[in-house]
Amino acid sequence: ERLKRSGFDVATSVSGKDALERIRERRPDLILCDIEMPEMDGLDLLSKVRNIPECKDLPYIALSGHSDIPMVSRCLEEGANDFVMKPVDARELISRIRLQLRTAKERAELKQKVYVDDLTSIYNRRGLLEALDREIKNLGRTRRPMSLLLIDVENFKNINDTYGHLAGDSVLEQIASALSNAVRITDVVGRLGGDEFLVVIPDVSRQQADDMVGRIRENMEHVYIPSTAESVGVSIGHVAASDPKTSINDL
Repeated sequence: ERLKRSGFDVATSVSGKDALERIRERRPDLILCDIEMPEMDGLDLLSKVRNIPECKDLPYIALSGHSDIPMVSRCLEEGANDFVMKPVDARELISRIRLQLRTAKERAELKQKVYVDDLTSIYNRRGLLEALDREIKNLGRTRRPMSLLLIDVENFKNINDTYGHLAGDSVLEQIASALSNAVRITDVVGRLGGDEFLVVIPDVSRQQADDMVGRIRENMEHVYIPSTAESVGVSIGHVAASDPKTSINDL
């Protein structure tokens, strides 16, 4: 009730098991969790939350009436962001929550700068290669193939030389949008560098990936050089992989 009065949207759970189901359904901004709970204690919940990819950086504040150093140390070593003693001082707790939320926001903004291309707002080369590496490692677990599309803009240098770099930038932004609108939410789209784009498509057959190539080609028909009626051509290379020993360089 005190958190609600301070402006937070609070969802409560009766156990660690119940909390885990809620977290998977709707990723919260922060988890405030008691260590001692029925069915699944706070440390078990913490471990399982950290194994959910989209929750591995989620702020997690542990609560406990035990103040011994080993308990505090274990919580922090297991991945908790903070530890608060019970009984809880509401003002202190709210301050700690706001600190964790602010830190998480700053971390997300930094990650955005590191992994996202400034011009097109899709993954940059670093983000792409890390995502591709993760998907290659998943091949052994899912036993399903992965496809990779390499898209190269035709005569891009001529576009820059003839119409200027602003026109070239507009073309790259349009292509990024065309690619993003052609793929699923689970696929990864990024700018590999210059006028080269990469699409990582996990868990699909070769035929399904070919269907996606068709959608990309359709979307590309609406990409034009600014202030002209000239359309932009691309070349698309497609490779499928199913061996977890495959390397990025092989692809």
